[in-house]
Amino acid sequence: MSNIITGIRYGSLLFEHEYADDEGLISWMLSCRDKVTVIEPESIREKLYEIACDMAKKYARSSESKS
Repeated sequence: MSNIITGIRYGSLLFEHEYADDEGLISWMLSCRDKVTVIEPESIREKLYEIACDMAKKYARSSESKS
């Protein structure tokens, strides 16, 4: 497997990497929190979107105040 890292503008890098499995890649990306943007593949973007939506629902604050 090879990695390619390219500086594209100040503070940004384009990181290209071949990966063996989606779950390992997704776990690594989630560990980067909101500091990573997936350009492709679309299937990984979709999976991260689904996970983010599920997490947002899980941790959503109720609009009702608790006493």
